[in-house]
Amino acid sequence: MARKIRVLIVEDCDEDAALELRELEKHGFEPEHERVWTSEGLAAALAKGGWDLILSDYRMLGFSGMDALRMASASLPAAPFILISGTMGEDLAVESLKAGAADYILKDRPARLGPAVERALKAAAEKEALRESEERFKMVFSNAAIGICLFAPDGRILDANDSLCRLLGCARPELLEKSFPDITAQAGVEDCRRCMTRMLAGEVSSDGPCERLLGRGKAEVHAEVTCALLRSSTGRPLYFIAEVRNLTIEKRAAAEKALLERQLAQAQKLEAIGRLAGGVAHDFNNLLTAISGFSGFLLESLPKGDPRREDVLEIRLAGERAAALTRQLLAFSRLRAVEPRVMDLNDAVREVLKMLSRVIGEDVEIETALLPGPAPVLADPNHIHQVLLNLAVNARDAMPTGGRLRIETRVVSLDEAAAKARPYARPGPYLALEVSDTGTGMDQAVLSHIFEAFFTTKAEGQGTGLGLSTIYGIVRQCGGFISVESAPGTGSKFTVHLPLVDREAPAKEPAPGASPPLARGEAVLVAEDDEFVRRFAVRALKSLGYRVFDAGSPEEALKLGVKEDVQLLLSDLVMPGMTGLELARRLGERKPLVKTLFMSGFSIESPIPDGAPPEDTLLKKPLSIESLAKAVRGALDPG
Repeated sequence: MARKIRVLIVEDCDEDAALELRELEKHGFEPEHERVWTSEGLAAALAKGGWDLILSDYRMLGFSGMDALRMASASLPAAPFILISGTMGEDLAVESLKAGAADYILKDRPARLGPAVERALKAAAEKEALRESEERFKMVFSNAAIGICLFAPDGRILDANDSLCRLLGCARPELLEKSFPDITAQAGVEDCRRCMTRMLAGEVSSDGPCERLLGRGKAEVHAEVTCALLRSSTGRPLYFIAEVRNLTIEKRAAAEKALLERQLAQAQKLEAIGRLAGGVAHDFNNLLTAISGFSGFLLESLPKGDPRREDVLEIRLAGERAAALTRQLLAFSRLRAVEPRVMDLNDAVREVLKMLSRVIGEDVEIETALLPGPAPVLADPNHIHQVLLNLAVNARDAMPTGGRLRIETRVVSLDEAAAKARPYARPGPYLALEVSDTGTGMDQAVLSHIFEAFFTTKAEGQGTGLGLSTIYGIVRQCGGFISVESAPGTGSKFTVHLPLVDREAPAKEPAPGASPPLARGEAVLVAEDDEFVRRFAVRALKSLGYRVFDAGSPEEALKLGVKEDVQLLLSDLVMPGMTGLELARRLGERKPLVKTLFMSGFSIESPIPDGAPPEDTLLKKPLSIESLAKAVRGALDPG
């Protein structure tokens, strides 16, 4: 395939210019060119910019190739410049190369032009990449918040950034007159030299991070230093690079302040990992739609008593467990509750108690002490159930030989001082949900990590490490906070504080009917880029009696929607090339009566290019035939 290239030809002979273009084409280039032959014409062409290559004759009437080279070097130094001449001698050729020409070609050897251009373009690309790399390094070096120092193998400081100068309290010229051991406190000089010797000998490639005292006398500062030795491609030592982080402020900080700062850093880390977890959950939901959906179809096709039903049930059970893990990921990733409503915390405890005996076993005694009367909080009921189950399962694992699990709810009030002592807490009334056990307990080392994602004390295969981090995320969504008290041999007590609301929980809705609502002759257009989800949705809708059209891309869906008589667009919310919202808008312009239902494996809070759709038009994955039937019928029959 021909490679397109923009060529500026400086040539006063038509035949020579045509010959150069033919040689480029022979070598596989597709040249887009402009030809000039005067200094004025060259200046105008250079001002336009965008040239990949400049070819210039050496001798022209009233204008020379060397003149052209000087103009091009000043205007477009990155564009390779090749001189072409029939009379250039060796001395002139060398002079042109020294002046910046990439190569020179004799006119009686035109076949050299193609390979010369190839080499020149490659060299220019490498030079540009090197320049960009150097610029990035300079930007990072100059603007880094930590101190950075480059020093020679003998210790002489070659360069230092502003952060290091500020940290040491000296100007850059003064620093460049010193060696790196000179800026290390006297007590650490020998250790610094030993580390340099080991790196130069090849025993280690880097040192640190280690705490050192930098500066001399009054200017001494505590610093964390990480040092590495950079070598050439042949292994020759080039220079050391040291990163210096100021620890003086941390050394002076009070113990309480240091603790709060670590808690805040941990919270920020959890939030960052949560964004990643949300993306992983999206992919899980697509896979789980296929696993659970098609196993459901298979189960319906097998008669009762068929031994294969047990295998299919195991597959479906595994899908349900994976769906629970996905809900944990989403709960951990979201920054606020997805479906919050005023609910009674005591009712949630009573509902979970119905299944706890099957979960934790008969050797664990369960006690409750619930607040008399209503205990209203604003939360997602499914999330609160998840919090209770996770805490109960953890308590069971901490009591391998049995014990007592106690669940208590009570009202507490925090004043200004108490709120400041707890991250994210605000003064006011809270409902406290306390879950305690008589198990093995935890030491301080474990307590410092328990809310981190994927941290677990369980053996491999016995836990994901998402339980407590999920609880942490759920409680934060509700505007609350969680604390834990534990010590080895004394059990553990987790206390969840949720803001108390002044509204009572509404009456429970009646359970939905078992039979999914069927079609009434409507046609549905399914737009979904995931093949498994699309195939499941198509099959499920057809089984409900709908006429179905399906498309694997938004562009294909738009064509089908315009062509066919459809009453509903069922679209994935995020697809390559076009979002579901944009697809719905464009189809609505052509067919305004078509109704829309979206489906997504992301949480509603996830960033979506066109914004989020109304909550009542969003069907969350993983899909089931029941949820799909209800949502489609609701979209077709609003109100």
